[in-house]
Amino acid sequence: MPPEIELVSRIQRLEKSLVRMYLLVLLLFVACAGLLWLRRPRGIAKVQATEFVLTDENGKILASLGHHASETCLHMGEGPRSTAYLCVGDVYGSSLYLSNHGGVDRAFISPGDFGGSPVFLISTNNGEKLIAANLSATTKLIVGSGDEANSVTLQSGGDKAQIRISGTSRKVLWHAP
Repeated sequence: MPPEIELVSRIQRLEKSLVRMYLLVLLLFVACAGLLWLRRPRGIAKVQATEFVLTDENGKILASLGHHASETCLHMGEGPRSTAYLCVGDVYGSSLYLSNHGGVDRAFISPGDFGGSPVFLISTNNGEKLIAANLSATTKLIVGSGDEANSVTLQSGGDKAQIRISGTSRKVLWHAP
């Protein structure tokens, strides 16, 4: 089989994997929300506050839910352990950020804000390996490295589409057209 056909086949498999990963994250989020809804306390009076803060027995903040800078956010964990942010706002749109190891490995998804575009990112080792998609006027999918070295980049926009395979130092090894 010619290398171009193998490459197109691999890219198609990677695209399918990206869609599956997106659906898995969405399914996990919906499942967690459903479990929280099912386990909600019933018959308790309404509680109102400006901010809710969860602390451990030593007073260390473990999670918070509040409204700051035009966004309502749920923050869980910080520092060297896992972290999760779920933010909703009229100015910046909505976003979900998950990380472990102090942010070294992370996932981020956002439908974009009032002028921004949807973004999807999963990375390890501070972007050393990643899958990233940006859906704007120029749609771009990167599979490989955050600096686009040793990666496959699919890009489309306007009347032009490109596939680029880069090696070390972002040297283009192959591209079409």
